Amino acid sequence: ILSLAAVAALALIGASWFLYQNLPEVKAAKAEKLLAEVKNLRNGILELKEKGDIAGAIKLADNASLNPKYDEFKPEFFSQKINLMLSVSNVTEAASEIVNAWKGDRRLAEAAFGQVYVFYRDNADNAAVQAWCDKLLAIDPKLPTAQLGQIFGWKIISALRAGLLKDACGFAQ
Repeated sequence: ILSLAAVAALALIGASWFLYQNLPEVKAAKAEKLLAEVKNLRNGILELKEKGDIAGAIKLADNASLNPKYDEFKPEFFSQKINLMLSVSNVTEAASEIVNAWKGDRRLAEAAFGQVYVFYRDNADNAAVQAWCDKLLAIDPKLPTAQLGQIFGWKIISALRAGLLKDACGFAQ
């Protein structure tokens, strides 16, 4: 059995450790270390991409986004992963990841929101834009109003580009 003095000493040590960990300079040093790690991860992802190791870059971005230590940066790493998937035309998996993110951690989906649309738009695939928009509109629970408005805009623009709507304003290409 611990004596009262031993219990008090342990409590004092615990309180001192807590106070030390919460000193502004200790917090700043921890934040600086975390930012350095995130910078190294960013650089690592970029280096792998530049070397043509897209699978390695995707894995590194995915691992970083799954690490609770980097929760604050999770949307950025998720967005990088989606961008990398699209860079090798892995649009089906990227789209699936985004839909699942809307149903789970919406921060991730918001970070990568327009990437699949841009992929289809840049490839002049208006039918795929329409299908992607329909998939997004079918997500339950419904997406935020700002995203819904943007999706309807994408549908209209792609319909104009595909010649599905009569262009009364002179915007069709």
